[in-house]
Amino acid sequence: MKLYIVRHGHSPSAREAGVISDFDRPLSEEGKAAALKAGLLIKDAGKIPEMILHSPLKRAHETALQINSALNCPQGMKSFEPLSNILTAPELFNEIKPWALRYEGLVLVGHQPQLGDMVYFLCGKNIGLQPAQIVTLELNPQEDSQASFLWSSDSVPRRA
Repeated sequence: MKLYIVRHGHSPSAREAGVISDFDRPLSEEGKAAALKAGLLIKDAGKIPEMILHSPLKRAHETALQINSALNCPQGMKSFEPLSNILTAPELFNEIKPWALRYEGLVLVGHQPQLGDMVYFLCGKNIGLQPAQIVTLELNPQEDSQASFLWSSDSVPRRA
């Protein structure tokens, strides 16, 4: 099962965006374009993932919308509270595991440091994800914390 881990696109500070809460920070125009490009990279890499799970924070939701506009995932998108940057990597993996058993391809859209910690937990690669960066793993959901690193958006994707 392929797991596409994507940090939300660039977002201005709450002050710059004119919002009170960090929860409500939107994507910048640069962030929207980068999120769309991430979706196109995933599409170009091979089979379309079935589902996108995203943090309920506005910038992650908007990133997921842009990615899905490129992918048109068959099962669509779902707001997923565990991606709100509050759980540890092992806790997050336990929450994602049932979804990983259900689908052959899953996109996760969330935040740093949670996503980078999960990549390290699953495959031992220490990657500080940049805005709209993708890390793609081959996951065996039957095993705890076992995944193979396939590619990231700073490397060339392999066709599936």
